[in-house]
Amino acid sequence: GLADRVGPDLTRSPIQSEELRAEVLALQSAASGVLRLSATQIDAHRACPFSYLLSHVLGLRELELTVDPDSARDLGSLYHRVLERFFGALRDSGERFSAARVDEYRTELLRLAGEEADRWTGMTPGFVLQANAELVRRVLDRLLELDCELIDGHAPVSVEGWRERTDVVPGVMLVGRVDRITRAPDGGLTLVDYKKRRVASAKSQYGSSAEPTGVARLPPDEREAEADLVGSIQIPLYVRMIEASGARVATAAYYSLEDGKAIVVASDSFGAKTVMTRERLLEIELLVEDIVARVAKQIREGDYRCGECEGCEFRGVCRSRFVVR
Repeated sequence: GLADRVGPDLTRSPIQSEELRAEVLALQSAASGVLRLSATQIDAHRACPFSYLLSHVLGLRELELTVDPDSARDLGSLYHRVLERFFGALRDSGERFSAARVDEYRTELLRLAGEEADRWTGMTPGFVLQANAELVRRVLDRLLELDCELIDGHAPVSVEGWRERTDVVPGVMLVGRVDRITRAPDGGLTLVDYKKRRVASAKSQYGSSAEPTGVARLPPDEREAEADLVGSIQIPLYVRMIEASGARVATAAYYSLEDGKAIVVASDSFGAKTVMTRERLLEIELLVEDIVARVAKQIREGDYRCGECEGCEFRGVCRSRFVVR
């Protein structure tokens, strides 16, 4: 019958074939054979393992029949490219960021934005990016204001730099592209990650509490439940990867570009302005390690069963809640 002619339903059961499990695992591994995961991939797997399989392993996408002439993705890429060039040049010059030079920086950022819009090769036409010039100017102005408060006197260390670690979670190569790292005169690092608009809520970042709760002393089942409350793992994962090399991240923040806000996740010096205490961030890092280990275990077992369907962009491909069985 029909049931004999179709493949296994991976939305409901793990991959049974050892050979197929190995092939799928190989698609997610580095040349050395070690499982390779980024924060984006881990978040995707946690939301829905099957959606993760379709998008991040098999490279499938929903069919798009329209082209967005004013793509938020392209505009976000423009911001990234402009900021990468600006801070890259500042790093290469050996100079520190100085709030006293804000007018000079503003002129240079606008010049770079104009160049990037003129030579843009994405789906958004260049004239559309030029039409957004006033929006771009406001965003860049606000970023400079944020930087004058957060990194005055800092030296750029890394701009859009890739990092990888194999010594955080056994058997996993963690990779990430950190938007910007600067070093303060006292040696402490400040990590900044850009978000075009949406930043995870404070509760999603700190889980059950913004203060330490004694995670290391919790029994396994309670610790797992605590980890499930953590929604956003990007900053704690990046901090853990950087500090594994012996460096010290003094401040970690998101910049919400079009909202014009800095969301300081944790800091040695910003006190009440932070999402959580530095001590709580250390606990979240432990929980993130648990999360990564759990995701890696499911991947090795070939377990890609469906998660939550609400908001999933692959419902038209998966159709797990709609297909006639």
